[in-house]
Amino acid sequence: MDASAAGGDLPFVAYYPEGYAHDGINEFVPITNNSDEEVRFELHARYETGERDQLVASGVIAPHSRGGVTLNAADRPEERLVRKDVPYALELRASAPVGATMSHYDFGTAIGESFTTTTDIEWTFAEGYKDPENTRDFLVFYNPGERDAHVAVVIYSADGRAFPLVSTVGAGRRGGWNINEEASIPFGGFTVQVVSSEPIVAAMSRYDLRGGRGAGFIGTPGGGATAGVLPSVTFDADNRGETDPELDAQSYIGLLNTDQVHTANVTLRFLPLNGEPEVPDMTVAVPPQVRGGVSIRDLNLPPGQYGIAYRSDIPITATSSVYQGRDGTGMESIIDASTRWEFGEGFMSPARAGKTVTENLNLYNPGGEAVDVTVDFSFSDGTVHTLTRRLEARAAATVAIHEIPEVAALGYDSFYGIRVSADEPIAASFEHWDDDLGGGFATPGTPTGEIRPISEIASA
Repeated sequence: MDASAAGGDLPFVAYYPEGYAHDGINEFVPITNNSDEEVRFELHARYETGERDQLVASGVIAPHSRGGVTLNAADRPEERLVRKDVPYALELRASAPVGATMSHYDFGTAIGESFTTTTDIEWTFAEGYKDPENTRDFLVFYNPGERDAHVAVVIYSADGRAFPLVSTVGAGRRGGWNINEEASIPFGGFTVQVVSSEPIVAAMSRYDLRGGRGAGFIGTPGGGATAGVLPSVTFDADNRGETDPELDAQSYIGLLNTDQVHTANVTLRFLPLNGEPEVPDMTVAVPPQVRGGVSIRDLNLPPGQYGIAYRSDIPITATSSVYQGRDGTGMESIIDASTRWEFGEGFMSPARAGKTVTENLNLYNPGGEAVDVTVDFSFSDGTVHTLTRRLEARAAATVAIHEIPEVAALGYDSFYGIRVSADEPIAASFEHWDDDLGGGFATPGTPTGEIRPISEIASA
């Protein structure tokens, strides 16, 4: 790595493996310091080809404040901080934990995903789709180590066929595939298993060109887990005002079982978030090495918002995909709970709050005792608003940010980050919808507290 990134005075390191800039893309990295002390940071680009390293930004973020970096603005190409048309990963270093988000606007939609501090030799994804006419799916990874990583990927189709891909990613480099350009992979849905000789970070981004829908997500490390949660899966009976029936609201749960022999028996527990009626648990059998899952529409659930906690007799990977009109979100399940979660990006417009701009903070308590949860909103001007919520045992809840007066009415356009903390480990995710700009995304936060696997907590 370049010498400026090697110093021990910036011990917090987080990654996002996908970045790209050209004249039609907007790309930002909001960074929020939720602590009581100022934080110094450096943001580095690690390019796939050519000169590998670039320090693109550095600075200081005041206590309880949101800052960040504009990497590329489509209307201001002269201010671009990164090389045009050369793929890169991003590595963030800071003097203390921060929340950071990759915000990428392309193909008429948005991707928003928290940076991760996790590296692993195995990553899995339970949802992908190949359709050259209508979709673009990209599988990317970043090798932060000092040795080349030999990466083996297997794409699993719904009918049980396996399609291998192999690559070598240099030390400190980004690599990956545009799935549509891989002729061996058939059209339709698929899941992904990534195995590397060195610890890497892997992510997917997907774009629906016709519907202007998109999502980006970090994969599930370690090949999956026997328990986890998708904190929010929304199903709306209407299609948010659209007239094209092809754009009706849809929600899917993708499931992947990478075991070579055994079928996974997965129990899904639906957790109503806004007063929806109770829904019976259901069990889904996922054959070995097959793309599986369920359509929320096909389950005939009452419209609404649900958290979905799952248990499985062998490790699996779960992904949620939510489509509403001309927007969409996607998120891998949360398999580890933490006593603290950091989120780099939040935005609210008073005139549009609860109408065309909605934001929800989704929480899940896997433990057997109720916990008090503290939520701190840190604004760009240093203003802080704090609230608390009681989270019952093994229950989910939503904080509707657009309904909080101190947030929704603070200035014309409010930019902020969020810290969620509790005495016992919980799961937390953030969901944003902007019907005017097509800026929907969902993401777990970056865990920076005491971390425990949900499988351990739920079985206690």
